[in-house]
This record gives sequence, C-alpha cells and structure tokens, in this order.
Amino acid sequence: MEQNKRHLKPWKPGVSPNPGGWNQSKYHQARKICADKTSDAVQTLIDLLKDEDARIRYMAATTIMERGIGKPRDHSEEEALASRISLDGLDKGERAVLAMLLQKALGLDKAKDAAPSAPVVIEGNASEQSEVG
Repeated sequence: MEQNKRHLKPWKPGVSPNPGGWNQSKYHQARKICADKTSDAVQTLIDLLKDEDARIRYMAATTIMERGIGKPRDHSEEEALASRISLDGLDKGERAVLAMLLQKALGLDKAKDAAPSAPVVIEGNASEQSEVG
C-alpha cells in the first residue's frame, strides 16, 4: 500500500488535475437538457389538466400522479402470501377438528340432506392430510 502512495503527487492549489472536466457523453448531455426543461414540462402537464378533451386531462393527471407519488404497485402476490396460514404444526387429528369447525362455520354441516359434495381437505405436511366429510 505504501509503495502505491509514493507515485501519488498532490496537485498545486488552484490548478485542476483535469482541466477539460469530465467527459460528457451524449447520454449525459441529453439528460442535462431534459433536466433543464423539467419545470416547463410540468407546467405543460398542469395546463393540460384544463383541456376540453377528457382523455387528455386523464393522461395529464395520470402522468403527474405517477411522477409525484409513483405508479401503483400490484400487491396481489403479497396479499396472497400474507393470507396463507401454515398448518404444518398441526397433527392429523387437529387438522380434522379444524376442518370440522370450518365446515360448521361455513354452514356446510347443515347441508347433509343435499347432494354429497367433495370432502374438505386440509393440508399440512405432504405426508399427512386430514379429510373430513
């Protein structure tokens, strides 16, 4: 590490080590031009909120909202994962009791005179399943 520091030379005060500045690519130049026009673009969107055409008002409002607070996210997968309950900790008998209670709560136990339906299966471990009905 000390050997590498021997080759470093401090520059003189007031003198830039890179007098040409950093090399701006066309991409960076385009971003700067766009950044300079941001307030004009936002004002145009605001003006479009008063347009006669409802489609234009909608697009302007949507664009402003997406830039201001972000696009809405799809939470369906998160909600599906959060709504799942693991029954791995229950043995076969406990799952049978749970299935019976669920059938009773859903009113499925009163439909005994109706046509037979598929039994309720509550899964825990793949090796153990509880079937009620």
